[in-house]
Amino acid sequence: MLLSASVTFAQKTLKDFDGEIIFKTTNYVEPINRLICDTLISYQSFSIVADSIRSQIKITDHYLFRNHFEEYEYLKFNFIKKEDSLLICYYNPILNKKVSSYIYPLNKRDTLYDCGSYKLGIDSSFNKTKGVYDKDIDICNNNETFNITYKKDTLIKFNNYTFDCYEIELNRGFIRSYSKRMRKIFIDKGSLIPVYEIEYLYFKRGRCNTQVNKWLLSKETKIIEIDN
Repeated sequence: MLLSASVTFAQKTLKDFDGEIIFKTTNYVEPINRLICDTLISYQSFSIVADSIRSQIKITDHYLFRNHFEEYEYLKFNFIKKEDSLLICYYNPILNKKVSSYIYPLNKRDTLYDCGSYKLGIDSSFNKTKGVYDKDIDICNNNETFNITYKKDTLIKFNNYTFDCYEIELNRGFIRSYSKRMRKIFIDKGSLIPVYEIEYLYFKRGRCNTQVNKWLLSKETKIIEIDN
């Protein structure tokens, strides 16, 4: 899927795209119990509505749970490039206002310490004092905190589409006996839409018969359909 050389013939792009993109996510090391891991496949749809200013992205997860498919929708968002940074912008229904925050650096000398997740959900927690559930935005979506850097520009191809991407790398070191984790997110420059993700794990100890002291491919999210 990655290209190492420039493409010289005419290709489609996602600039001003209005439609739906379907992704397939494969978890190669999904724990079933302490001794057994399996491969788990799920799907995501990106519903993208282009307007006169910038596209809004709505992500829906589609996954199998207890022999039937479930769906979970996240808040709509878009990225904005501001100087040497990417900002994530979304409408916060709890605060009833638009919110933007720094999510990815675009300067190779900068490092951001954050979860780096653009999948924003609504969570609730019980307030003992009030006796009610308080709602809040789940910004990190249960993701860990990483050192986030901009690595380089990378070309990615899907069918007749070619994406000139920012390659963002998220790294987390060893936490006690747990593995190191490295995630790469590829964001198309023209549309500021994420088009590819890949993740690796590095285990200190054997888990589900996995190799130790070696980077292993653990997760991949790639486009399987573009409909506009």
